[in-house]
Amino acid sequence: MNLEDNLFTRIYRRYNKADPRIVSLAVLVLYCILIIAGLLFHEQTPDEAKAWVIARDASYHDLFFLIPKYEGHPPFWHLLLSVPAKLGADYVISMCIIQFISAGLLCASFEFLTPFNNWVRTFVPFTYYFFYRWGIYQRPYALLAAGLVFASFAYGKRREKPLLFIASLAFLCLWSLYGIVLAGGIACAWLCEMCFESRKSGKGILSWITADGRRLAGLTVLLVFALFTIYLVIPAKDNYMYSAVKSPNVVLFLEHILKVLFILPSETFVTSFVGTGMFYSYEFNVVKTIVCVVVSLIYYSMVIMSAKRKTDIFYFAIPFLFFSIISSNYIYLHHFGILVFHTVFYLSICSDNSGDTIRWSSFTMPKFLISFVTCAVFCLIGIHWSLSSSISDVMYECSCGEKLASFIKNNNLEELSLDCAWHTEIGSDGKVTVNVPDTGIYAFITATPYFSENMVRNSIDGKTYNLTVGYDESMVEEYMRKVNKEDSPQLIYCFSEQLKDNYLYISGIYDIYYPVYYSIDSTPSKDKQYFYLGGILYARSDIADKYDLNAVEIPK
Repeated sequence: MNLEDNLFTRIYRRYNKADPRIVSLAVLVLYCILIIAGLLFHEQTPDEAKAWVIARDASYHDLFFLIPKYEGHPPFWHLLLSVPAKLGADYVISMCIIQFISAGLLCASFEFLTPFNNWVRTFVPFTYYFFYRWGIYQRPYALLAAGLVFASFAYGKRREKPLLFIASLAFLCLWSLYGIVLAGGIACAWLCEMCFESRKSGKGILSWITADGRRLAGLTVLLVFALFTIYLVIPAKDNYMYSAVKSPNVVLFLEHILKVLFILPSETFVTSFVGTGMFYSYEFNVVKTIVCVVVSLIYYSMVIMSAKRKTDIFYFAIPFLFFSIISSNYIYLHHFGILVFHTVFYLSICSDNSGDTIRWSSFTMPKFLISFVTCAVFCLIGIHWSLSSSISDVMYECSCGEKLASFIKNNNLEELSLDCAWHTEIGSDGKVTVNVPDTGIYAFITATPYFSENMVRNSIDGKTYNLTVGYDESMVEEYMRKVNKEDSPQLIYCFSEQLKDNYLYISGIYDIYYPVYYSIDSTPSKDKQYFYLGGILYARSDIADKYDLNAVEIPK
């Protein structure tokens, strides 16, 4: 049965015949309006605030050669933020403007540079990772996604303009370690494609090397640039977030690969079983796992069905393999969007070598229905997630940094000494030890951008931001001795009462403290909402009396 014999497909094709420029312009305008609305209600989370504080307070030497070894990202996002941050521009307005430009660039590139039909261009920009997770959240991922769209456009011109394609891959390397991974995977797929074509034409398998001097020179420069960027982000030896890299567990690694292959595609596009924690902490459940495996297999069937040539599959398989390996140590929910835009890249290059719109009318009815239903399900679920998270952002406080800063300023507490409680653990022998000294500092980071001076007395080396440095016991004891030489802090900020009590014990502080402020933060995750105790501010008893601060009851 041909598609032209069906009323439904006639309606479908009629919308696709509308001027794509008008459709794309309308979508872009609506997208930008909604992004502005979302940014007005969104408050920066710790990761967003930390990036600004680093950009503002770190030296350019540290931005290049120190920070990336702990942040795991190339320095270019921090360098971009450093322009308004070091000039003293308003924190919130600057972050929103940069994110609006990034998200607008992503949407515009998708609308005007991809070969998709009007239906896809209309609905995909409002899905979860496109709109909310990478559009509203002020991180470099929108620029990473735009880089993948640029690469898909430049792919169609790779023969006559190889430097354009290579430049798009270099752009990917700027924004994330995952961008470097994807750029490397795409470059390797291109090399495989060129070797395959050389062999098919009867020439030597490496004849492509001498076929185009510009291409060879460009790939060489790309390799050098990627290696330099990798050098910048190689984890420091004392970075506790990357301990698994130094002592890999083969069984856990293989388990992660299985999760990426059979759980991640489903969790990215359809299901919502994984919480807000790291992906490799996901525990298998029989029913949920079966659902994820089935959905993932449908996704892979779509990938295979979309390939027009044998070499097309290289551009999916190789980058996806690289991503799976690198993500074995560190991957969160927001990283799942990488698969979304890698899929956009892949489907774009599979559509037509010249970049023309996909010719759905040449499909048979079964193939059309499979493609249409799959895309429709992804769009509907993605828009539902995006809408749910956006509503949560409006209704609840995802971060209370501005609220905490206002409390401190309104009560004239800025000149008081403030400690951020370090994370402690109680061993089986009852001994209290400091585990992660920078935890409390990270908790306070959402309020830090609202103060021009360092508020935290016990910050590591006087820095306003924390680095994920693993401290051995002797280093902690030495630092504690320095802190204990001073008077007891007038204020203490921490995550919970347990942290406060242990911090007092290990610091040798015997004064009485009252909780005078706390926040309930929320984390929207797709169609779910997680609430948690964000932070507690304690005042020493004499300070509470002097500044007329009333004790508050901390919710259990």
